[in-house]
Amino acid sequence: MPLSGSVRVTATGPGTSGTVEDSEGFAVLFPPGPPAPGMLLDADEVAFDITGGATELAVRMGNTGEVDATGRVEVVLPSGVSVQSPPPYCAVASPTRTRCDVGLLPAGRTQTLRLPVVATPQAQREAPLAGAVIGELAPRSGRTRQMQMSFRIVAAAALATPPAATPTPTGSQGVLAVAGHNADTDGMGSVQRIAIALITVSVLLVVLALALATASLRRRTGGPVPEPAANPAGD
Repeated sequence: MPLSGSVRVTATGPGTSGTVEDSEGFAVLFPPGPPAPGMLLDADEVAFDITGGATELAVRMGNTGEVDATGRVEVVLPSGVSVQSPPPYCAVASPTRTRCDVGLLPAGRTQTLRLPVVATPQAQREAPLAGAVIGELAPRSGRTRQMQMSFRIVAAAALATPPAATPTPTGSQGVLAVAGHNADTDGMGSVQRIAIALITVSVLLVVLALALATASLRRRTGGPVPEPAANPAGD
């Protein structure tokens, strides 16, 4: 079976209620196994353009032996990718498996199979993906040979960056947002208002301390207040 996966990243920012998500797919590809004497198997990469329409998978099977042989190819695709309108020599065994009869393949000849392939929008967004090809060649004399390999599936839709979505506030969030906007119409945030208040209180405390210190100093340096002199005319 072809192997593929994806990595999803979710990010949030301080002071925001929304999140941003992105995902990146990856495919695990295996080269053809040990070369089978008298047999050749190869598959091209499948690429979907930005339109997302059908594309083509090319599979080549060759008979490098000395006798004629009958060939068969089985194509295994990941979920969401399928063969559309297979040619007459192919039959869909399941949504992800298609079997094709190559027929008689003379010695020294190579046959190319071309299959129309489609993918759902979700599968294209999860690209790159991986598919597999299993080939079987049965010569007229000798034992049957078998090879398998994987191929890569890419899509332009996976490379396109979607526009950042603006989180839609709920009813309570909408009320809070409007109230916060009215409170900050002077252009200052809550942190700025608190800082200004603290500075004002500090200045007032300094002024009060200076006033108290000045009054205390005056009391210490000033002598007793002289009593008024007696009026001689009163004697």
